Amino acid sequence: MPRCRTRWGRLGFGFVECGTVTPRPQAWQPRPRLFRLTEDHAVINRMGFNNHGMAAAARNLSVRRGKGLVGINIGVNKDSSDRISDYARAFETLAALARLCGRECLLAQHAGPAGLAA
Repeated sequence: MPRCRTRWGRLGFGFVECGTVTPRPQAWQPRPRLFRLTEDHAVINRMGFNNHGMAAAARNLSVRRGKGLVGINIGVNKDSSDRISDYARAFETLAALARLCGRECLLAQHAGPAGLAA
């Protein structure tokens, strides 16, 4: 997000979605992060939500010079102990800086349906 946030509109995109942003910074997942299971006709995606956290996203978005629409996708950290609170904190911190806000919820890395039940 920091390097290209103001340039997407110049390429003709109608809006840009930043995300997924988590309350705390989160590092890359170990490799391989994306691979095929040829026999099963499947693809495994373990990209995770690598990002610098909501404080960094808020700083970057608050100095945004572009005029295009910006959306933010919020998520929870992999090791979160209170996912509902994390969603609420991220929304409260970031929603005013964007035109739309989405919630990432279908995560295999989190326990329970939609990553909310424990």
